[in-house]
Amino acid sequence: MPVVRGRLWYHGRVFVTGAGTLGDLVGDLVAYRSLRPCDERLADFPIPPLPPRKSDPGYAPVVGGLLQQARQLDVPTARLRHLLVIGDNAASDGVAFENLCARFGWSGSAVIV
Repeated sequence: MPVVRGRLWYHGRVFVTGAGTLGDLVGDLVAYRSLRPCDERLADFPIPPLPPRKSDPGYAPVVGGLLQQARQLDVPTARLRHLLVIGDNAASDGVAFENLCARFGWSGSAVIV
């Protein structure tokens, strides 16, 4: 379980001591609203010209496929089983989380802040 003390958060080998970005933790394995991955190793991943919204049925297959392909960059034989979603909107982020877990049979947690 993560430990929070003041501005220091520790879990495993990751220390966060102040302001930073998601990229500080995961490198280029980030996809923004366009769903286009920043990591060049995922450049060929097929993304629809008009990316689906989080509440759209087409969102889960696209994002789930992208997550699986990104995971296999580090561990080619790995299969995703658990999902952690950190969001700021219970309606859209919650729907996306539920759809992803249902579509791929994942367990997980959604944290809305």
